[in-house]
Amino acid sequence: MIVRETGIRHRGADNGRLLTDCPEDHGRRRRLPGDPDWIVCMGGEDWYYHSHAHFDIQVMKRMARRCRVLYICSIGMRMPSLRRDAQFWTRIRNKLASVKHQLRRDSENLWVYSPLPLPLYQWSWGRSLNHALLGAQLRTVFSRLSIYNPLLWINTPTGWPVVKHLRHRGVVYQRTDEYAELRFDNFNADYVRAVDGELLRTADLVLHVDEGLHVRTQGLARAALLLEQGVDERFLEADGPVTVPADLPVGRGPILGYVGNLEPHKFDAELVRATAERLSDCCFVIIGPYHQNADGLRRLSNVHFLGPRPHDRILDYVRAFDVCMLPTARTEWGLHCKPIKLMEYLAADRPVVATRTPASERFADLVYISDEPELWVLAIREILAGNSHGRGVARARVAGCAWNRHVDRIWAALAELQLAHQSPLNRDRKLVP
Repeated sequence: MIVRETGIRHRGADNGRLLTDCPEDHGRRRRLPGDPDWIVCMGGEDWYYHSHAHFDIQVMKRMARRCRVLYICSIGMRMPSLRRDAQFWTRIRNKLASVKHQLRRDSENLWVYSPLPLPLYQWSWGRSLNHALLGAQLRTVFSRLSIYNPLLWINTPTGWPVVKHLRHRGVVYQRTDEYAELRFDNFNADYVRAVDGELLRTADLVLHVDEGLHVRTQGLARAALLLEQGVDERFLEADGPVTVPADLPVGRGPILGYVGNLEPHKFDAELVRATAERLSDCCFVIIGPYHQNADGLRRLSNVHFLGPRPHDRILDYVRAFDVCMLPTARTEWGLHCKPIKLMEYLAADRPVVATRTPASERFADLVYISDEPELWVLAIREILAGNSHGRGVARARVAGCAWNRHVDRIWAALAELQLAHQSPLNRDRKLVP
């Protein structure tokens, strides 16, 4: 099975307190008659300048068909390094531009709020100042939207200390990465590890996409659900006429495409550079925000950087690629990540070449896997000669991972924990698998 679910694990009497008033429940209270249904998501991405392909954004868009949702743009886990981060000013400009949006209504039941954080997580005084600043902003927004007793959805662990003292009816922890193992400048791993541990013990439901993380936390969480990364239903539709984006270098040779982040812990720039040098008759197209990690690719005339594109347009690009690339860096992060782009490549039934990671090896019968540029070249030549394996069956393999189906599974788990209930918004609004 592509999707594996745990049963709901209870910890004795603890489960009986999930929806009761008691000091150790951090301000939870019973839902009172007439309370509106809200999910407040402390997101891991910024709504305005990150891809909407990510787990939390995709799920929240679908949860908004069942209840009211407030998505709070990421407050980060570290302050960017002015000395070492070439993207420092870009990151600051992006965040300030996002903050200007303040509170906006994206759809009928979905609001987005972009707070102003002070991500000074290295020092206790900085954390206290940040918590006070963000807490004041969120209390104002909660009052404006009449949010009294929401279900809290935590993606970024640093969001938990900000909201845990606000009244809430339950907590979901979307633990899609082992955050404390990340290695960045200005990153307080000990603090993130402590918050991560507190969330594991406190959350009513923990969501994992990595089986290793899921297994290692057995017995710590009250309830846990293991899901594969999801896929947008549009990618699963049968191929229709391909709308070729106007900015693709059509007519200059086969197009080898990559969609995603270019940061060094995620993207193996050297592998792509060496492959592109050997395949000078092919066009390499890279979609995503630029990073200095890719500087070595800039001098190659057959490599084209298109920059980020809205997720709603990505399907057109993927369908136009002759080969989809997944050059995941073999870092601690890369070896544990479950790339959504792999699911989307397969759902679009495109041939894929990838580096060797646990995520790609799960689809070894559908994906060409190697860490050597020479073998990438051979695989790409074989695909272009019409010998691609896996075509026609890849879509069926990932069909069970449609986001709508994942939301159904999550909602069922919440209902079992008595954290989802019928209201005028969600009654008879079950998503179609």
